Amino acid sequence: MTRCWWLVLACAATIPCQGQNLVANGGFADGSTPWFRAHKSAPGAIEIVPRDGEGFCAKLTSNGEWVDLMQPIELVPGGRYVFQYDLKRTAAGDDIRAMMIPRRAGGTDQYHSIGGSQTRLQQWQHFARVVRAPGKLESARVLLMNRLKGADAWFADLQVVPVSRTSAPGRDHSPKLDVPKVDAAPTIDGQLADGEWAQAGHITGFVRIKNGADPEAKTEAWVCHDGLRLLIAARCEEPLMAQGRFNSEGHDAGGVFADEVVEIFIDPDNDHETYYHFAISGRGADYDGSVGEGATEGAEFESGWTARAYKGPDFWSVEAAIPFGALETGAAGDIWGINICRERHVPAHAENTAWAATGTSFHTPAKFGDLVGLREAAQPKVVLEVLGVDQSTPGPASLSVRVDSRLPDATTVSIAADVASPVGEVVSRTTQTQLQPGASATVSLPFDIDERGSWQASVRCLDQSGSVLFAAPAQRFTVAPLLQARVVKPWYRGRIFSKMDLREVEIETRI
Repeated sequence: MTRCWWLVLACAATIPCQGQNLVANGGFADGSTPWFRAHKSAPGAIEIVPRDGEGFCAKLTSNGEWVDLMQPIELVPGGRYVFQYDLKRTAAGDDIRAMMIPRRAGGTDQYHSIGGSQTRLQQWQHFARVVRAPGKLESARVLLMNRLKGADAWFADLQVVPVSRTSAPGRDHSPKLDVPKVDAAPTIDGQLADGEWAQAGHITGFVRIKNGADPEAKTEAWVCHDGLRLLIAARCEEPLMAQGRFNSEGHDAGGVFADEVVEIFIDPDNDHETYYHFAISGRGADYDGSVGEGATEGAEFESGWTARAYKGPDFWSVEAAIPFGALETGAAGDIWGINICRERHVPAHAENTAWAATGTSFHTPAKFGDLVGLREAAQPKVVLEVLGVDQSTPGPASLSVRVDSRLPDATTVSIAADVASPVGEVVSRTTQTQLQPGASATVSLPFDIDERGSWQASVRCLDQSGSVLFAAPAQRFTVAPLLQARVVKPWYRGRIFSKMDLREVEIETRI
C-alpha cells in the first residue's frame, strides 16, 4: 500500500546527525519525516512506496512542474563527505537528479549534482561523489528533484557520510574510510609489528552483520596503499583460541571458509553489483576470486596477492597486499566499495561480523562500506597485452607479449607467464626487459607445444621487488587436431548407424 501526502512541512532547524549518516530517514522507512517541499506540486506527485525487494523509496512524478523534496543537513566547515543515493527513472534527462547544496557565509550556494542523464532506465542505479564543504559554511541541504514532463523517478537510500582516517563500523549506513599512501609499506608477515600500520586508515571495530549488534570477539582493521598495492591488516581477538578452527593450508584451499577466516570484498567501480573476493584463514590458507569483475570469473581469477597470518595467545592476525595491477580499475573512480569481514567458527560462539553490516550474507555489495582516495594510485603503471603464439602446431613456440609503460622513469621489469596445456600441466617462463618512460616493448617467452587442444596463458608484469604491476586477463589459444572428420550425410540426430541399413556415408575432413 502506498502512502500519499501533500502538506508542506516547515523545518526551521538543522537536522542533527543520525549515527554517521547526516541524512535523517534517508531510506524513507518513517514516511516523509523530516523531508519538506521547496516548491508546491500537484496532489499525488510525491509518494512513499515500497522499494523493489527491500525498504522504501520516494516516488516523484512530474508533469513538467517542479516536484522536489528537501532536507537540511549539518556539515563541518572544510570536511569531506560521500554523498550517495540510488535512483530508478522512466526517462533520461538532467531534470531528474539529486543535489547536495552547501551555502557559504554571505548566501552563495554550491551545487553538487549526481544522477543526471548518465543512467539506465527502469533499473536501480547507484550514484556517489565526494564533496568538500566550504571553509566558510553557513548551512547545507540535500535536494531531490524531478521536473521532467511525464517522468517518474524513485529515490532511495540517501546518505551523506563523513570521510576520515578513522571509522567506526556501519550498523545502518555505509561507513567511509580515507586511504592514505604510506611512506614505507608494512612487512606482510601477519604479525602487525608496533607502529607498522600507524599511518594507515583505522577501522575501530566490527558489528554482527545481521543486526549491527556488538560482537562477542572484537576485530580491528587497517587499510593503506604504497602506490602499487592495496594493503590491509586485521587483528581478531579470540579468548577461546584453543577451540578455534585453524586447519586449512594452501592457495584457493577448499576448507578456508570452514576455518577462522577474514574475508575482503572489493568493488573498484562501486557499481554495487560486481566485486572481487579475497580470504585469509588464521593458519594462512588463502583464496582470491572474482564475482563478475574483469575477464576471469570465480576462483580462476589470480591476483598474485600476498597474504600471511599469525597466531598469538589470545588473538590471530592477518596482513595482505593486493596489487592494483591485478584488478580491473578502468571504470574505478575515487570511491571504491569494500567490506572486511570475519567468520568465527568457535563452537557455541560462532558469529559473522564485518565493518559494514550487510544483513544475512557478506555477499551484499549494495551494503559495503567505501574507501576514498584511490583514483590516482589504482591507475595501472604498466599495461600488458598477450599477442599470441607464433605457431599452432606441436613443437617449439614463442608467446609474444606487448608491454606499455606509464612509469615516469626507465625501469627493469620481469614478464612472467604460466602456460597451461590441455591436460593441465603448467610451464612457467620469465624474462626481463627494460621499459622506457611512455614507451612500448614486445617480449617473447619460449615454450614447447606438446599437446593438441586448448591452451591458456596467464601473464604478469612484476617490478624488481616482485610486486605485481599488472596481470593480464588469461588468454586461450588452440592447437588444432591433425585430422578432423564428421559425417555429413546422412544426418539423423540420435540414430544408431548400424540399424539404418546404410550403404554409404559422406564424410567431411579437414587437415
